Amino acid sequence: MSEDVPRPIQETAPYAQRATQFEYYAAFKEGAWLLRKIGDMSKADRFASKAKEIRQAAFQYMLDPRTGTFGDRWQPNAMAIYSGLADKSETQAIWRRVLSQPNKFRITPYYNFYVISAMASAGHREAALNWIRKYWGGMIRRGATSFWEAYVFGLPKHGYHPALRADFGRGYFVSLAHGWSSGPTVWLTEEILGIKPVAAGFSQVSIRPDLAGLKWARGYEPSPHGPIKVEYRSDSGGGLVATIDLPMGIEASVSMPVSQGHNVIQVNGRARSAVLAEGGHRAVIRIGQGGHYVLTSKRAYAPGKN
Repeated sequence: MSEDVPRPIQETAPYAQRATQFEYYAAFKEGAWLLRKIGDMSKADRFASKAKEIRQAAFQYMLDPRTGTFGDRWQPNAMAIYSGLADKSETQAIWRRVLSQPNKFRITPYYNFYVISAMASAGHREAALNWIRKYWGGMIRRGATSFWEAYVFGLPKHGYHPALRADFGRGYFVSLAHGWSSGPTVWLTEEILGIKPVAAGFSQVSIRPDLAGLKWARGYEPSPHGPIKVEYRSDSGGGLVATIDLPMGIEASVSMPVSQGHNVIQVNGRARSAVLAEGGHRAVIRIGQGGHYVLTSKRAYAPGKN
């Protein structure tokens, strides 16, 4: 079936149920984390127990044991990874059998955020960045100056608005300035700049630079303590230079790409030992207080377009 023809509700319902089940899993898991942070251990345990039950039911009734996936559609499989429900084995199977395949189904810009996030979690950020270029880039190539509620390939370059469909409406019902479609802005911050809070109130953050084929990247993440500013570039020696301005009141764990097994990072011109991670392809170093830092690691990069 063509991607621009919506499937009957009865046919899509099982896939929607799977994706919704995985969203519930994420909600209860994240709820348990939040409840522990505020000291409500009893409710946190209840939420964690419910998340465990949901995960067990998903594996029992929704996983295809022949393929290790949750069907052939991107949406439920992407949410299985994004929610943390899929383990390493399922993640690899989902990438190989589903997410790495050309998109066959109609997916909204909103839900495509979970697709690119799942690609990143599966270790394929460059493929996700290419999908952003193709999918959201398609809007730009048709003159978009904001994020559309809907987009499909093959739209005419002019007079496309009447052809758009979303939420069982079509044409001028469909918004051309839709906040829920702005996923790449979050994705670029989290997966290219690599900035993610790991403790309440941004007291601790993880910073994992990944140029994903780019020559350079820069930006910042607002926090209650002030903006976390970063700039990355590949150097002439094939390594990565990360400039980080960290506000006071924030601790950071910075994960730098390295040649496998190399655990030394230059921090403001001084060599420091780091903890190897991700099979020895990353070295993690802790920054205990705010300030201006320049980190350099050695690795053979293959930069692409800036």
